Amino acid sequence: MPNKALSLGVRRRYAHLETHMNDSLQSASANPPAGPTRKRAVFQLLSIFMIGNFLWRAFKPGYEWPMRFEQVITIVFDLLCLGSLIGLKIQISRAMRSSQSTWTKGNVLFWIALVAGLGVLAIRLHRRCQLVDGALL
Repeated sequence: MPNKALSLGVRRRYAHLETHMNDSLQSASANPPAGPTRKRAVFQLLSIFMIGNFLWRAFKPGYEWPMRFEQVITIVFDLLCLGSLIGLKIQISRAMRSSQSTWTKGNVLFWIALVAGLGVLAIRLHRRCQLVDGALL
């Protein structure tokens, strides 16, 4: 019997936490996460960022070479953006029903952003090779 009294006392003491947890669980189930819609928005913003980054790097005149650390960090960042773009495209394609699989705007944006991302990496590697060639001459 002492255990039962003890459990009742503990229950009374923490009853407000239990009701708070139940309320938060109910509100979470009432408002499910946006899922594919949020992923589409992130996908579109990332695509636009990658295209803009490519245009910036392609048309900006290069006056000086960046420091080695900055160059490596930006290459890693570009690779992460490219990987995230591909991952988001795969997740969005899996989440869509087969009748919605032809997402024309997203497909066009994906391919342009993919080419832009590869173009940024090509620009980066080309500039790196020029630096090495210039140092060797």
